[in-house]
Amino acid sequence: MRAASGGSWTAELAVASGEDSRAALSPGLREYFRRGADAGAPGSPRFADSPHDGGRGASGQTTGVEGRGFRNHGTTAREGPAARVEGMDGYPRAAALSPRLQVIDSTGSTNADLVAAVSHDPGAHPHLSVMLTHDQRSGRGRLDRSWTAPPGTALAVSVLVRVGDLPVSARGWIPLIAGGAMVRAVRDQLRGTGHSAELKWPNDVLLDGGKLCGILAEVVPKHPEAVVIGAGINTTMSPADLPVATATSFAAIGVTVDEDRLLADWLTGLSGQLAALADAGGDAGASGVLEDVSALCATVGGAVRVSLPDGSTLEGTAVRIDAEGRLVVAAPEEIPVSAGDVVHVR
Repeated sequence: MRAASGGSWTAELAVASGEDSRAALSPGLREYFRRGADAGAPGSPRFADSPHDGGRGASGQTTGVEGRGFRNHGTTAREGPAARVEGMDGYPRAAALSPRLQVIDSTGSTNADLVAAVSHDPGAHPHLSVMLTHDQRSGRGRLDRSWTAPPGTALAVSVLVRVGDLPVSARGWIPLIAGGAMVRAVRDQLRGTGHSAELKWPNDVLLDGGKLCGILAEVVPKHPEAVVIGAGINTTMSPADLPVATATSFAAIGVTVDEDRLLADWLTGLSGQLAALADAGGDAGASGVLEDVSALCATVGGAVRVSLPDGSTLEGTAVRIDAEGRLVVAAPEEIPVSAGDVVHVR
């Protein structure tokens, strides 16, 4: 069995450019923090400068969610009141899970913003810190593709995961785990509708076969234990606004999405699977991650055409995902693909 790419699978984790890491945060940034010790039960969190706590500012207590294998190591929120913004109370479930959730009015890229923020002040951004917007102007996908959407029609969200407890050799699983967690979150939105969501290797989310969501994971420069995962989800985009014929949205199939629950479910699944992988010493098989992702993946078992980084094309049947997260294609010899653009051949 020969490999289809000379690089390691971990190359799928892009390294954000130095220019991005130095970029100034977007104007209009608004943030609110979950209060630490008295945050209350999930579903009834307290927010800085919100009606939930009578307008009091963030108190600076220790914040964050302890996860198996992932710790915030006593990180504290910055003191002082957070500015309020219309609609910020719309994410109580997500805010109960994230130690720091920031809403941006408009930005070029939430990934670039979060990478810059973490580079500037690492201690202020614990595990599961989140930035989101409904108006992203210069989003990027895998293979450096651009990603844009009419304002208000898509949710662009980036989350920081701190993976110091995860062996470097296992970090190539991060994009697949992110994609699998999003599939499960989308499936929860689709219950009772007759619609389906699946994973396209490595991390695209398909809704009834059309692309609903793309995901990009980037390592923060000079902070290899910090990875920013960005997701762009087509929420209220009309069929006329879809960028390509192979794209879709919740609105296009007549489903109204609960963004707060979608985000909370994604964060829960993402953190849980990363923790399970870390607890298993990076063993995707022993942790259950390999089985879970494989079960969600529509690519496995189907005919595929893969455009490889060296410009060549591989055609065959995707037979499985291996222990390193690579897609194994029978062409007819079995070839593990660590990076490439996959097309499902009908």
